[in-house]
Amino acid sequence: MKTIAKIKLIKTLQIQHEETGSEARLQREKRQLSLRKVATKMNISPSYLCDLELGRRKWNMKKIRLFEASVESLSY
Repeated sequence: MKTIAKIKLIKTLQIQHEETGSEARLQREKRQLSLRKVATKMNISPSYLCDLELGRRKWNMKKIRLFEASVESLSY
C-alpha cells in the first residue's frame, strides 16, 4: 500500500473511532449515567472509557457490545 493511501486509511479509521466515542458519550449522557458507573459495569477504568469516548483509544466490536449492554442494564 502506498504511503498516501495508508495515511488516508489511518485518518479515516481515526475519524470513525472519534465518531463512535462521541456517539457513546452522547448515549451515556442522554441516560444520565456517569462515566465511572458505566466503566465499572464494563470492568474497565473510567480513564480508559474516557479515552474511548474521546477517540484516543480504539473501539472494537467486543467493546461496543459491552458498552451497549452496560448502558442498557444501568438504564433501568
